[in-house]
Amino acid sequence: MRQAYEWACQSTCAKHKTGCVIVREGRVVCSGFNGAPSGMMHCEDYWSQQEDAKNEDFYQSEAFKKGHRQWSLTHEMHGETNALLFASKHGIKLKDSIMYSYMEPCERCALSIKSAGISKVFFTKDHHGTGKILLEKLGVTCEKLAYKATD
Repeated sequence: MRQAYEWACQSTCAKHKTGCVIVREGRVVCSGFNGAPSGMMHCEDYWSQQEDAKNEDFYQSEAFKKGHRQWSLTHEMHGETNALLFASKHGIKLKDSIMYSYMEPCERCALSIKSAGISKVFFTKDHHGTGKILLEKLGVTCEKLAYKATD
């Protein structure tokens, strides 16, 4: 889980920072973090350019939360998706592998995780609860692990 946390630190998202690693036979075979694809503006950069961002309460506002959700749907990829696509691009087989994700996967990522053949998912930070429920319905073991990041 520490490696998933380290990847989360690489995230360029202004709201949620998450990362994941996928392990097969005890070895990390790929990893990912959430952010924009190469060549696109990153979330942190986009939001820092907004006039309201100068107000320190901006990132807690409903306007930011609503705007971020809409912006991220068309500009960002989740860490789980990034890891799965990396594996696909490089021909890495994921059947019966284990994913360690810092944040609970969302429902869209849960579908991709199942389709990739991953058998277990561990996470440390709750998100909405629906990803875990869907993974379990799909027959993928999903469990929250206690993890505290240390410097």
